[in-house]
Amino acid sequence: MSIGELLKKYRVAQMKTQKQWVGNIISPSFYAKVEKNIHRITVEDLLALLHYNKILAIDFFNKLDKKDKTNYEFKKEIIGQIIEAFYHHSKVELKQVRQTISSSDLPDKDEQLAFITGYIALLDDDFTGLDEQTKAQIKNRLFNISDFDRDNLYLYCNFMSFYDLDSNLMLSKRLINHFKNDSDIAVQKAILSIISNLLMFCIKADRYDETIFFIEAAQQIDINPDLTFYRGAIAFFKSLITSHYQPQKNGKEDCQIIIDFFNLIGMEEYSEQLKEFIPKTKNGLFD
Repeated sequence: MSIGELLKKYRVAQMKTQKQWVGNIISPSFYAKVEKNIHRITVEDLLALLHYNKILAIDFFNKLDKKDKTNYEFKKEIIGQIIEAFYHHSKVELKQVRQTISSSDLPDKDEQLAFITGYIALLDDDFTGLDEQTKAQIKNRLFNISDFDRDNLYLYCNFMSFYDLDSNLMLSKRLINHFKNDSDIAVQKAILSIISNLLMFCIKADRYDETIFFIEAAQQIDINPDLTFYRGAIAFFKSLITSHYQPQKNGKEDCQIIIDFFNLIGMEEYSEQLKEFIPKTKNGLFD
């Protein structure tokens, strides 16, 4: 029995509609396709559904088909390895994971291989070696999703540089509206990271008017110590934007305070990136 089939069996046994079953965890339309084995549900959302409907995870997984259970657990482990390798800037580990996937029988093996190739290109900051098929596979997978889940949110966050500004504006607004009420700290980190990237892209393209929506969206996310880094980055770009509209205000002091803060907490590399960005602002504010 597949994950979707088993979820349906439990739901019917509790005599719940799909809307009652999912609550605010995922959209009913997305979940309907999970039951039909059209969409794959993320590990986080599956566990949240089981908890919400008072189902012991161990009981659920013990009833899955062995192959389906094995693939699910294997993919969960692979995703964890990819994320850890990427954030540790380890191309060696990413290539090892790529070899593991190549030797597997995952149903979406080609898609996973494309994303690993993309992650390696991100570490190199060089997309020239990516073939057009790989680029298209990554871009289309994210751009054409009707119901984003958390996995796709994180993927888009990492691959924003693959898109032009207008596509990023459209996708980002869509994601922010989709996840605006999500209280998961990991989701809020991803949203703030997306907003920070968008502010940077807009400033570079001299499209300051596009930034208003994203600054307001960031302000609607509750203050939390775990979000300090992301809020610091957004505060930096917000200061640049404010200075653009109000040249009489000197934004250099605020920007320098933020740069010093990142230096103080050991993020010297990121501080240097922000320093390089400052001369690109208009009006001679930082001469």
